[in-house]
Amino acid sequence: MSAAPAAEDSWFGAHLVASAAEVGSRVALVFLDRSWTYAELNLAIRRTVARLDTFGIRRGDRVVMQGTARPEALITLFAVARMGAVLVPVHPQVTGGELAVVCEETSPRAVVADEGFPESRPADGSRTRLSWDDLHPGAESSAPDSEPAAPHGSDVAVISFTSGTSGRPKGVALTHDNLRWSMVNGLSLLPVGPDDVALVSTPLAHVAVLGGLPQYTWARRGTVVLAPKF
Repeated sequence: MSAAPAAEDSWFGAHLVASAAEVGSRVALVFLDRSWTYAELNLAIRRTVARLDTFGIRRGDRVVMQGTARPEALITLFAVARMGAVLVPVHPQVTGGELAVVCEETSPRAVVADEGFPESRPADGSRTRLSWDDLHPGAESSAPDSEPAAPHGSDVAVISFTSGTSGRPKGVALTHDNLRWSMVNGLSLLPVGPDDVALVSTPLAHVAVLGGLPQYTWARRGTVVLAPKF
């Protein structure tokens, strides 16, 4: 483990670190009756990085994530990216057969899922199945003393799968640079500012969440409201 990555780095999620350092008391995320400031959101991400590390997740490992829209999913998304692992988000309505394709294609080290998600642990036990409680034990857990080295822009951050409507679902690898430039390009067209509030009601596996409006809003120190469903 090394010192915390610099806020000006271009890895996916660096804009949240910069916002936490500069406007930590501003509200970053709202879900139902709870809100998180930028400082609180960044701390939750750091704690989740440490939790992932205790479960043996390492740089370059693939982590499949499925679940309904909830703050823990967003926090996990950024934690996986920050430690240099690869997030494989899947739609909450994915079937067991579709999940099998995703796991066959990506060989994940772990699966993080809601209760009731199709069982995905192979017979050899090579894949760890985690619940949200495993990764987010509560606000009382201590903050880590150090953080992993920041990933490179050319490192894969996310493998996003197509819907499979015309055949077998296909994994599309997105690097940290891909996601960063998607955000930069979007901000060049949309005048998002610190007083803006963005509503997110799409499944969190959608690229609109990974490289779209919520990322623009966080980069400009605005507030994202997460809806539990459409």
